[in-house]
Amino acid sequence: MDRRRSLPRSACRPVFFVFVAIALLALPALARAEHWWVDAQSHTRYMALGDSIAAGRGAMPQTNGYVYLLYRSGAIDDFSDTHLSNAAVSEATSENVLLHQLPQALPGSRRVGFRPDVITITVGGNDLFTLLDNPDPTDPAAVMKVLTAFATNMAGVFTTICADPHLRHARVFVSNLYEVPKIDELIPGAGLVVQLLNDVLATVARPFNATIVDIHEAFEGRRGLILDELRGADPLDGHPTDKGHRVIADAFRAAMAKTPGRLTWAGH
Repeated sequence: MDRRRSLPRSACRPVFFVFVAIALLALPALARAEHWWVDAQSHTRYMALGDSIAAGRGAMPQTNGYVYLLYRSGAIDDFSDTHLSNAAVSEATSENVLLHQLPQALPGSRRVGFRPDVITITVGGNDLFTLLDNPDPTDPAAVMKVLTAFATNMAGVFTTICADPHLRHARVFVSNLYEVPKIDELIPGAGLVVQLLNDVLATVARPFNATIVDIHEAFEGRRGLILDELRGADPLDGHPTDKGHRVIADAFRAAMAKTPGRLTWAGH
């Protein structure tokens, strides 16, 4: 060992005590600091259900989607006290929400279940996109079939939440759909079909006292909110831009500030 490069043991002691003193002085600050972990048992559980819009599609990055904006903004709770689970999946329909996404919230014999305190739902666009498989996407019989299935699925979602003892006290917020003007140009009457679906959602939600977040009104007459407005974009790409996701988040945030959002059910 090179003695010129090593310190005597006695010389190390003052340095050691300096570090100890710094650590002790820092303890009160650390005690006041926000915790960085999430307690899955005691903190507010937020679960997002739905399609690609709820999954963040259109935002760049997708973690700037409206669900994540709500989470980070403190609209649900202080984000350090919020346990987020985004179960939304691109291409999901209302049937997928009922049969595959919502069951993840429910406890059962083989699963604990997420048991959320707050639920947001955005779905319906892909239900309507199935109409594109028809020669006439606005054929009344085909539209009625899709709307009837959508109504049945959403009634099932609300009923399931109300019937489960772990979910019935959750705050539930469901958005309706906005119109995509370029799709309406390509398929005359498409905007009317969107309005019909929104009417169906409002009708199904009413007996459950479900809170509908009016995205349709928030988007109406405004530009820069939908990807199809961008140069070179697919005219059928109706996903929100970053600005669109901020508008959706603002609409949800306003609804959450205004109403508890808890469902009621005459059958319970």
